[in-house]
Amino acid sequence: MATARFDMRLDEGVKAKAEKAAALLGLKSLSDYVAKLMDVDATRVIAQHEGLMVDDDVFDRFIKACEETRKPNKALLDAAAFTREQSIK
Repeated sequence: MATARFDMRLDEGVKAKAEKAAALLGLKSLSDYVAKLMDVDATRVIAQHEGLMVDDDVFDRFIKACEETRKPNKALLDAAAFTREQSIK
């Protein structure tokens, strides 16, 4: 059950279109329609900003580099030791 409130003002024409869309989708109210739109779009935006997309060739080069691993150099070992000492995760 929803408990948070969200109040907004909008143009009458936009409201009328949104109410019609809500009815066409079989939703009970304009609030249900707006909440659904917000949920769907927020999920999309978050995924877009938290995800990472790379071209196929970049991914292939990354995998190849992972498969051809070498012994870590001193700089990398020092960096790893530093992060452990500073409790960096």
